[in-house]
Amino acid sequence: MKVSACLIVRNEAETLPECLAALRDHVSEIVVVDTGSSDETPELAERLGARVLQSPWCDDFSVVRNVALAAATGDYCLMVDADEVVESDGWTRLEAFLRPGTRAHGNVTIVSNTAEGRQCSSLRRLCRNEGGFSYVGRIHEQLIGPPGRGGDTGLRAVHSGYTDAAMRQGDKTQRNLKLLLLELAARPGDAYVQFQLGRTFARNKQLDVAIGHFEAALSTIAPDAPYLCPLVVEFGYALKARGRAGAALLLLESHERAMGDSPDLRFLEGLLAMQTGNVGRMLAAFETCLRLGETTRYDTVEGVGTYRAHFNLGMFHELAGNVGQARAHYQAAVACSNRFAPAADHLAKLGQ
Repeated sequence: MKVSACLIVRNEAETLPECLAALRDHVSEIVVVDTGSSDETPELAERLGARVLQSPWCDDFSVVRNVALAAATGDYCLMVDADEVVESDGWTRLEAFLRPGTRAHGNVTIVSNTAEGRQCSSLRRLCRNEGGFSYVGRIHEQLIGPPGRGGDTGLRAVHSGYTDAAMRQGDKTQRNLKLLLLELAARPGDAYVQFQLGRTFARNKQLDVAIGHFEAALSTIAPDAPYLCPLVVEFGYALKARGRAGAALLLLESHERAMGDSPDLRFLEGLLAMQTGNVGRMLAAFETCLRLGETTRYDTVEGVGTYRAHFNLGMFHELAGNVGQARAHYQAAVACSNRFAPAADHLAKLGQ
């Protein structure tokens, strides 16, 4: 099966080379739609083997993404952003995913580096190139199409666009808010738009405004919406940051039956129990995180089911004077991720 990688770009000269280098040996073509770059992005894309088209920016990401889809010639279209790098070990899994020839669409795991840690989301990024699929939504656009077999493609892409530095560049937060408010005007009461507005205001530390949008989203969201769990968790974190731990715990309890197997929900429960002084509930919540492990069912922060939960349990036992138990949890955290420096620092403090 031939796969066309489709990108939309504007002033992406800094991140584009690494992005295209990860694609060019694994796809049949790379289609790049430029929306008015003032740097060397279009020329750079051509030098790196992409076919470059121009499309004017009209405050709508879906319009431009659909230009890229229409220009693709492969059997499948794979949408990638210029600030994403597809990990090399996923391509063989993609081949196996496509081999039966019956897949209509597929999800890619996007691993975003953020101030809170590495956040993993499963997003529909692959579709059969038969004209039935298109994007909708001005921003945080969604790929929709006819029913058919889907699933996880096995691809993972590391995304750098949500770091603090990246969000400041070009004032992406204000751009996103402008587009989201335009989208809300066109789709008043839409739960997904309200969720994305809440998320954006929360990242911008405007917590009271964020909470209002999260409340609006929760009041109209469908019970089977795929973003229900991240909505509840991010709503809970916003309440926690405003000192409303009790309200956040009530929120989690009201959704425990539907998503009690989310390690992110249980991890937040542990933090809230710690904040309210409920030691038993805190320990039970973090132990439940370890029992659940890392998840692929929900959006998640990497480590809440492994090394982050171990670290918090280690912190408790260290403060309680249980040095042996603290050391064991810190060692387990380091074994899960040697990139997680806090656990190694506390091991050194304990003399190991």
